Amino acid sequence: ADAQVAFKDLEVTATSPTSGYSTMIQRLRGKSADGKPFEMTYRISANLVKKNGVWKWVHEHVSFPVNMATKGADFTSSIDPKKNFSF
Repeated sequence: ADAQVAFKDLEVTATSPTSGYSTMIQRLRGKSADGKPFEMTYRISANLVKKNGVWKWVHEHVSFPVNMATKGADFTSSIDPKKNFSF
């Protein structure tokens, strides 16, 4: 019901004059409709196509970090992999 999104490390790469892709980290924070606070961090990759001189976002993939120590989803993890991974 009330959320804010922050973007980090946005990179857009043209692979040809009419196609490309982007990657970024997003963090979504807010309160749900029932008032419960939430926060999640995830990665987004997207494919872009240029048609009639305009770039269009045509496909998106979202992935959530995994805590390698517990092998479980970690929706609020840091983007620092050293915090969730050790040999």
